[in-house]
Amino acid sequence: MLRNLIGVITVISVIGISFASFYLSIEMAKRQVAVWRRGSTYMFVRSNGMGGIQRRAREVWIKQLGYDELEAAMIARYQSRAGLTAFVGCTLLCLIIAAIFQHFDPACTDCGIRGERPATTTGR
Repeated sequence: MLRNLIGVITVISVIGISFASFYLSIEMAKRQVAVWRRGSTYMFVRSNGMGGIQRRAREVWIKQLGYDELEAAMIARYQSRAGLTAFVGCTLLCLIIAAIFQHFDPACTDCGIRGERPATTTGR
């Protein structure tokens, strides 16, 4: 039961962290540009997988949506920041949940610290 609950909490938290990261980055980018064009939010999320800030700025933000060079580079940097923040946040969440799960796992009540073997009654 606990494993299923932790799995559901982890999935919901990962989705929440990713959403918050992209939402905040989009809001910061909106404040920096003169006009946030129609379809920019969709392209912000969709084109996030393209490698390289300059490539993304040139191919998506300048060619497709018509931003100028400075705004396009700034939006592409916010895109990279959103992806990195989501990745780091989700990784930290998973590490924390793994540590908590290991600490409170009833199947591991006699486990030693740092992989040490538990003491035996024979004194070895």
